[in-house]
Amino acid sequence: MAKKKKEIEIPEGLSLNKYAEKLLMEIAISAALLKKIDIEMEHELNNIRMKYELNRSQVHARCAAAESNLTELMKQKTQDLFGGLDKLVLKAGILFHSITKKLSFTGKGHQPTIDSIKALGWATPELIHVKESLETEELEKWSDEKLEKIGVSKKDNEDFAYELTVSEAVVSADLSGIPEG
Repeated sequence: MAKKKKEIEIPEGLSLNKYAEKLLMEIAISAALLKKIDIEMEHELNNIRMKYELNRSQVHARCAAAESNLTELMKQKTQDLFGGLDKLVLKAGILFHSITKKLSFTGKGHQPTIDSIKALGWATPELIHVKESLETEELEKWSDEKLEKIGVSKKDNEDFAYELTVSEAVVSADLSGIPEG
């Protein structure tokens, strides 16, 4: 079922052009007020950021240094800390250690590996994926007849836009001079 479009009602006493002008003014005033609010909000947020940033940066650096030192300590003293176990429970937290197998590729990237798998006849769809995509920009260059053969057609696409010509001085303007509607 098609969605019913809202019927635009022109307020009584306004011409079509006057109504469009009124809507443009409402947009201009609202946009200017939003810009003013955004500027004020950003100014206040910057003040809050500056108030906490120095202390936050110092604490962040301290935390990063402690994490780095802890990781290095666990790497260098694995046997002494863990003694073959996978975790060490301490008062302030738990340290974990695990060893997992990770693939290591020789050569540059996956392509040499893919080529080798194919050459050996071991390629499967689960292992090697081919991704196809359609370049619609190229397809748009085709003739209507050619497109029709593949079940594609070109449809009209209407675009509407507007451009405000009112200055930012409208921020102080009042909508009361503009008829309701």
